[in-house]
Amino acid sequence: MFRRENRKSVDTRYLEWCDKAEKVFDDPLKQYSFLKKNDLSARHLLLFLSESAQKNSQKAPVENQMDPSDTAQLLLGLSETIRHMRHDLPEEVYTSILTLVEDSLLNCMKAKTSDHS
Repeated sequence: MFRRENRKSVDTRYLEWCDKAEKVFDDPLKQYSFLKKNDLSARHLLLFLSESAQKNSQKAPVENQMDPSDTAQLLLGLSETIRHMRHDLPEEVYTSILTLVEDSLLNCMKAKTSDHS
């Protein structure tokens, strides 16, 4: 999985939980639910969503008719932004961002999974 390429810039707790989720579930939506149920921080959930949506957007166009490469670049930019945000920001900052983008990122992930259902 492409997340492994960025291991140096992400803390080990996040990586450990992502590895657990990937071992239990192939579906990124189920992985997300697993991570969310295990109380990962909003920062980690944002990072997972943006990375997973970015990965899946490369394989199938999303509903809004954006070119898959444009969507992938947009989501990669979001992942990089989250990755480089200060780690000591209040959880409310990440929660606010997550509230804004969660549904859209989940839709990007669904676009991929619904094509192969």
